Amino acid sequence: MASPEYIDYLKTINSTFYDQIKAADQKAAYILTFLFVLLIWSSDMRQVFFWVNVDKGLSIRWVLSLVQVLSLAVALVCAILVLLPRDAHGGVALYWNAWPAAREVVAKAMQGDDKEFLVGQYLSNVVSLATICRKKYRMVAWAFQGLIAALACHVVTLLVT
Repeated sequence: MASPEYIDYLKTINSTFYDQIKAADQKAAYILTFLFVLLIWSSDMRQVFFWVNVDKGLSIRWVLSLVQVLSLAVALVCAILVLLPRDAHGGVALYWNAWPAAREVVAKAMQGDDKEFLVGQYLSNVVSLATICRKKYRMVAWAFQGLIAALACHVVTLLVT
């Protein structure tokens, strides 16, 4: 049977991972906000979407515009994917999607004062939260890299024209 200290430690891990999930969502929201502001208020940035109308052929400006559009698309899609709900298929009672089926299992564990049930639930939830964190932070990193690539292409485009 786990000591109260270990149960508290597992609670702390769950709480920390949950906070990291919220931080990933916030970062993605900031990236999306920056992308929308950039695309709405920057007429220079909006012009990049007309790369098909710019100098037919393989000019440096045409290639930079194409790379910039692709980078913006990657940043936008990845930031949106961060914000979409995630299901790590945990199935533990701490996961909202497990209810109401988990209610019966929790009620039975409560009746038997089963402390090992709590430990098992926390451990399983840690695995689910860690999986969600990894997926979200991977998408945040790709969104940020796409944004940086798009901005770099924009700066280079301004310098060569």
